[in-house]
Amino acid sequence: LYTDAGEAFFDVFTFDFEAGTAGTALDAPGTVVLTTTAAARLFGDDVATGDLVGRTVDLEVDATPDPLTIRGVVADPPSTSHFDFDVAVRPAGPLPSWGAHTYVRLVEGTDPDAAARKIQDAFLALGPRNARPPNLVGFQLQRMTDIHLDAPVLRSTGTSLDVRYLWAFALVAGLVLVITVI
Repeated sequence: LYTDAGEAFFDVFTFDFEAGTAGTALDAPGTVVLTTTAAARLFGDDVATGDLVGRTVDLEVDATPDPLTIRGVVADPPSTSHFDFDVAVRPAGPLPSWGAHTYVRLVEGTDPDAAARKIQDAFLALGPRNARPPNLVGFQLQRMTDIHLDAPVLRSTGTSLDVRYLWAFALVAGLVLVITVI
């Protein structure tokens, strides 16, 4: 998981820190937060998670090592999480351009459609090449509370359940209750 959100990442997404603190974990470029599983895989089970903060690991992308300072260790994301990761990296250089999900926290009362249009306009202002597929597939805002119970958006991560199935099951359950009472 690559992010340039810095410490704001852990303001939006909450994880239980085994070592380090959310406020400083990704506050500088060249930092990384590991899950407990990744920490055990890299350093073995016998290393205390608190001992890892401040150590350096090399992340190799395109055969170029990128040294990263471990700033925290978090509990593994639950299986119901919207995204799964082993390492959260704030790279020292530009973010790799592999496509991305962007999360924003809107001020209460902000029109989501207007915000999506402004985001798209800003993206297009970065350069004309962004206006051509496959770079531009459009921007859709989805409430965090709707991620699991709404139709999936393009290139969605994780799984979602169409809420209509829940209503159908509730209707069947209601009918069964009515039949048993009669």
